Amino acid sequence: MDKYFETLKTIHLFKNTDENILAFLLGKEGGELVKFKKGDIICSRKSYKKCLSIILEGKVTVKKSEGGSEIIINTLGPGNIFGGAAVFNDTGSFIGTVTAVEKSTLLLIDQPLMSKLFRMDVVLAENYIQFLSESLSFLNKKIDTFVLHGTQERVFRYLKSQTTLNNGCVIPSYSMTKLARFLNIGRASLYRAFDSLEEKGLIEKHGKSITVFCENED
Repeated sequence: MDKYFETLKTIHLFKNTDENILAFLLGKEGGELVKFKKGDIICSRKSYKKCLSIILEGKVTVKKSEGGSEIIINTLGPGNIFGGAAVFNDTGSFIGTVTAVEKSTLLLIDQPLMSKLFRMDVVLAENYIQFLSESLSFLNKKIDTFVLHGTQERVFRYLKSQTTLNNGCVIPSYSMTKLARFLNIGRASLYRAFDSLEEKGLIEKHGKSITVFCENED
């Protein structure tokens, strides 16, 4: 449990909170520790638990279906969180499908436990509000990807949004055809956008990987 405790300490949600809260979370009356094998579906649009999920070890992908194609929205690793908006939400669906891409361990915190934690430490409640605000900002950036008129800008923003956990490097796990469908552009336009972005020094391709130079964005 010590390694899980150390992982929780690094998460912004628990910044400046009492460490007894973390110990409580990993105790018998705390959250639910669940292990998943590679390929396991953790949750989907219609099959999910209303809980905050914290990745303690491993890696998962968040995918969304669009026009018959499935695309990766995000890749999450130790210390990352998902499902926050679903905890106190009565809508009957989840944002997409979360799949373990390697052996993973998650800490699940349901609504009653979250409410109890907020009463135990108001700082945690404030951090949770900030977490939801940042998640909303991330979603807005995703929406921007689809409403921008310029194909190059749309492609660049999408690539930029995928670099969070990869130190500026994107390794697409889907075909160009699927990506073109997801971004609602033609394949030829997609290839031209990649070539143009590389010529402008905004990206650099190395085989299957793509380095995104975010600092060069206008």
